[in-house]
Amino acid sequence: MSDSSGIEGRGRPLDKIDLGDLDLGRIRRFMRWGLWLLGLILVWTGLNWAQTFYTDWLWFQGVGHQAVLVKIVTTRAVLFVLAVAVFLTLALPNLYVAARSTDRPPLANAALQPADYHFAHKFLVRAGIGAVVLFALVLAAHPASQWESVLLFLNRVPFGETDPIFGRDFSFLIFTLPAVRLVHGWLIAAVTSVGLIVLAFHYLTGRLRGEARFWEGARVQLAVLVAVMFLLIAAGHWLGRYELLYSPTGAVFGVGYTDDHVN
Repeated sequence: MSDSSGIEGRGRPLDKIDLGDLDLGRIRRFMRWGLWLLGLILVWTGLNWAQTFYTDWLWFQGVGHQAVLVKIVTTRAVLFVLAVAVFLTLALPNLYVAARSTDRPPLANAALQPADYHFAHKFLVRAGIGAVVLFALVLAAHPASQWESVLLFLNRVPFGETDPIFGRDFSFLIFTLPAVRLVHGWLIAAVTSVGLIVLAFHYLTGRLRGEARFWEGARVQLAVLVAVMFLLIAAGHWLGRYELLYSPTGAVFGVGYTDDHVN
């Protein structure tokens, strides 16, 4: 019995799997029907959005403020595209690193032959790209829905008065802090999603390759993502200081003695 604590993570030999036993034609048909279903969902969503937009356009036209609706729709579209682009910038390089690092011959105890592992690896890479695109579209919907916070931030004006605790203009609390919190929360969700995709990819490829545990390259990549997550959490605690101005722990809302000297 080989040592499972080795660098390659060799474990008990697995039963060989022959991809020829799988009905690849059925898998392709299933994926094709899935793409058709996704297309129908997108078309239905687009038609519903067009109906809502046309109704809103008639209302705004009736009160002579079509430019307001155009501004809202344009802002939502820009936020959606920007969020998709940022997520792809974060996710695709990580998936590329994971794919390159696992594109190696399987171990002697692997469940797949080398040719079959190469085929399965290519399939997992394509599935990973599909997961990245899906996550990008889902996560981009939230920033697009928060267009009001973004427009308030972009059109912020100073109040000319500062709070007595941090010495910041009150406009920071009203306009800037909500927008920063929006970006911060979205980044946490994005990094978490990238981590889950990379984790699943390394786990599946590792099992098919015959590894009993994550190899060193996978552990390093996942550790970097976890470190980034902890930095974002730390940034969230730092931003949370300003929210003490809304603290309900005292007799009235605001920073009390404990908030000021301890929290």
